[in-house]
Amino acid sequence: MLVVALAMVALLLFESKNRKETKIGLQLKQVEDDLLEIASALERYTTDNGVFPLPEPGIFSVRQLGWLTTPHPYLWDWSVTTDPFTNDAYRLGLWEAGSSRWVLISAGPDRRRDLSRLPEDSPLEAKLLSERLEPFRYDPSNGILSNGDVFHYALPSP
Repeated sequence: MLVVALAMVALLLFESKNRKETKIGLQLKQVEDDLLEIASALERYTTDNGVFPLPEPGIFSVRQLGWLTTPHPYLWDWSVTTDPFTNDAYRLGLWEAGSSRWVLISAGPDRRRDLSRLPEDSPLEAKLLSERLEPFRYDPSNGILSNGDVFHYALPSP
């Protein structure tokens, strides 16, 4: 009887772990989809207006970008601005005012914002920028709940 009870407890723990990993996997997919949708809206806005209109460099809440929904709806569904890991808005990092060098940031499965400020003198080249952000990047091979943020970044055309 004890063996059966222990086996059932082990199965329940295994099931709970699988359910948690599945939930995180679905949240990661949602983050990927949301960041791509926000990035597309930012790119359409920049193309239509010829400038990326944030006034200064820094990290901002995506919800500060009300111009993505009115008067012209570049972003149709405002709910895509909510990070499923924090239930707060995604962040947008901008290196230079009026620039198209930016990064969208999700807190990731550890629910902490690891990138609190942008790396100084971040280069324009995608490969070098990726290397600069690497210490802050979420990597599932380190465990499903490992540290790190999820990024989507854009650089100006050469």
